[in-house]
Amino acid sequence: MTLLRLAYSRETMIEAKLAADAPPLVEYPMLGRSAAIRQRLEMLAGLDLLRRRHFIRTYVCGKCTSARLNVHEVCPACGGQDLADEALVHHYRCGWKEPESHFVDGRELVCPKCRRELRHFGVDYEKPGNVSVCRGCGAANAEPVVQFLCLDCAGVTPTVDARSIDWHHYELTEDGLRALREGRLPRFEIAPLLKGRTRAFSIQEFRLLATESLRISRRYKRPFTLARLSLANVDDLRSELGPLRMDLAFRIAVDAIVEALREADFVGADSATSVMIGFPETPADHVATNVVERVRSVIRKIIAVPLELAADITEGDAALDLLVEE
Repeated sequence: MTLLRLAYSRETMIEAKLAADAPPLVEYPMLGRSAAIRQRLEMLAGLDLLRRRHFIRTYVCGKCTSARLNVHEVCPACGGQDLADEALVHHYRCGWKEPESHFVDGRELVCPKCRRELRHFGVDYEKPGNVSVCRGCGAANAEPVVQFLCLDCAGVTPTVDARSIDWHHYELTEDGLRALREGRLPRFEIAPLLKGRTRAFSIQEFRLLATESLRISRRYKRPFTLARLSLANVDDLRSELGPLRMDLAFRIAVDAIVEALREADFVGADSATSVMIGFPETPADHVATNVVERVRSVIRKIIAVPLELAADITEGDAALDLLVEE
């Protein structure tokens, strides 16, 4: 929220600038050099509260993640950097190809394979291109290996393995302005919305309670049902409706799920968009027809968007499959 307020109060874009003395090579002067600034800006952009405008792409050291890198070429054979470009000579008669220095014999060109003198360019020989020759080991290569040398830790990272980072300027969107007016950020994770609620537990505590409930159900031959309820199309609706409208629908859906619980039932966040609910003394068909359908009916009545609620319901020992950690 502080980042959004700064963007609004300064009435300007949050601009990125090159900073040669900073390991990331980029900074946001308005916000300082905190390592977490870019991640927070990207989170806000992912929620459509800020709009990106591309600034630059940097590459980072594989050892220390600094972007202060020097690009250099090395010989693939020995790793040396003492390289020279030479013309490649092709002798028509015998087909031999090598760097020009291998053909030089005094003031003449002599084929190192057949020892014939090359007199006329285009008749006896051609120069089809250049090669890189290592002065250290003598190896000739069409393309040397390109590497990054880190100026901070001296680590070497091949360019093919170097991770790139895209940096952007950011500007406030209409959804960002609405978030400022409402005083909160949209959330799309069930766990924080369950905190402080009666009969809501961490997933570890939930698994312990469910395992104990299964043991009791087996011993006394009483029903126990476990259900996983998932909000299936959150990402699609968020793209269609925008983060703030989808946030409101998300919160209402979670409220409807929790309101359907009885005092004996217990719930835990299974993932960002799904919950596990234990129903002691309740058969699976009752959960499917009464609880799940009631929640779906409430969601349809209160939320004017097609929010899909998927349900995976099992009873007795079959519920063990839902308790296995993925």
